[in-house]
Amino acid sequence: MRLVSLSVLLKILLSEASYMETGNIQDVLSSLGLPLAQVEATAEQVAPKAKSIAAGDNLRLFGDLIAMAEGTGQYGPDSYRVGLGGRLINSLEQHPDIATPFTQTDGKKNVSTAAGKYQFIKSTWDDLSRKTGVKDFSPASQERNFQELLRRKKVLKHVEDGDFNTAIQKLGGAFASLPSSKYKQNKRSWEWMSKTAKSLGITGIGVAGYKPPVTVPEDAILRAVLPSKEENLAIAAIQEEQANRAIFDAEQQLRSEAVMQRKSEIDAMLDKAFNFDAIFAESSSGVFPSDYDDKLMKIVEAV
Repeated sequence: MRLVSLSVLLKILLSEASYMETGNIQDVLSSLGLPLAQVEATAEQVAPKAKSIAAGDNLRLFGDLIAMAEGTGQYGPDSYRVGLGGRLINSLEQHPDIATPFTQTDGKKNVSTAAGKYQFIKSTWDDLSRKTGVKDFSPASQERNFQELLRRKKVLKHVEDGDFNTAIQKLGGAFASLPSSKYKQNKRSWEWMSKTAKSLGITGIGVAGYKPPVTVPEDAILRAVLPSKEENLAIAAIQEEQANRAIFDAEQQLRSEAVMQRKSEIDAMLDKAFNFDAIFAESSSGVFPSDYDDKLMKIVEAV
């Protein structure tokens, strides 16, 4: 595994946000100290993973922005448990399907089954789940169906590319809280969306003509090059296993050496206590009764 310089690691750790607009893949790889002749070839290998990481970051950030607009984001990890009106859902085994009354901005009474981080209504949730195959209302399932919803609304590519403005403009029919919403419900202003986005580390929301940078964010490139958390854990597990094996082998070697040392000590004690050559000579000359030969052999075998 290639070592990474301390300056690069500090750059990652001190980054204020995962959405950085500086550098391109070749420049970043060069900054890691790679030989120039290898940068272009390495960039071709790193680019797909780096772009995928950047797309995932944008999807997460956009989801957090939508959650803030829908009024669930301020609940943090509990945002997945929020029902309409702010009540918390006890179980995420399935969509709660609780019809909650509310008053529209035109004064009319209505009900909604909206629930979860993205306030899915039951009918939409069931329709999405038939496509994605999710079986519960867990956070992972909500994220999966959110991604499928963006795909259906033909904005997933915009989101992954960081073009949140276009996505917001096209999602007015899916989220009543957005500035583009046609629903007779309270909706956020573009100014509110811009301010909230900045608090999440997102720039350019509500800015006319703003287009996201075409370069891959620098930290996405670095994370594509560096081992992932899972890879680091796997490496650590292998290293721990190797260290434990080395300790075991060393202990076994010590035991073996101790056994051999003890055997040598016993052999020396026996040689000192018994002069076997003289004993067998006397036995064969008839000094001892004949059955002593068998007894002596048993003693020798025993020791």
